[in-house]
Amino acid sequence: LIGAMVAGSVYLVVSRRAALRSEHRLDSLLSREAAFLANNLVLVGLAFVVFWGTFFPLISEAVTGTKAAVGPPWFNRYTVPLALILVLLSGIGPVIAWRRATLANVRRNFLGPTLVAVAVFAGLLAFGVTESATALIMFVFASFVVGVLAQELWRGVGARRAMTTEGPARAVVSLVRRNRRRYGGYTVHLGMAVLFVGV
Repeated sequence: LIGAMVAGSVYLVVSRRAALRSEHRLDSLLSREAAFLANNLVLVGLAFVVFWGTFFPLISEAVTGTKAAVGPPWFNRYTVPLALILVLLSGIGPVIAWRRATLANVRRNFLGPTLVAVAVFAGLLAFGVTESATALIMFVFASFVVGVLAQELWRGVGARRAMTTEGPARAVVSLVRRNRRRYGGYTVHLGMAVLFVGV
């Protein structure tokens, strides 16, 4: 069944590649489009690692007659770096400019969240959280994501209050209600960071 699904998917993509080809090209690797592409490649990589690790015992038994299993250390070796990249990209994606980011744009959008991440890093070191380097990096990247999303909400509320006479709480509700897709997406990014911190 899995072989038929993989073969069918490959056939559909190859046979319809002309219709799937984008008319646009990446203008810069420092852009939101590039971040989306990198994000999708990381997700495909994670899917492949989980697929291979899960089905390797069946494949090895079918080919060699011996069931050889892979354990948690094998999964950790490949999924942890990909998860770190995924969390970092979930912070970069929402605020990097479309088409091509300039140095001024990068500084304006990433200075605050980077300072939050550095402060969290210093705080973790001060409290002795040094046993696992990957956990430390994940906490720092997750705090970067939280900083990015808090900054976006702060700017949105500030812009809303400048246009209306609403108070802060009312401005937050109005802003989210008018931009459900955007803030729903931000909630997903925050959820990804919290999920991986939990793991």
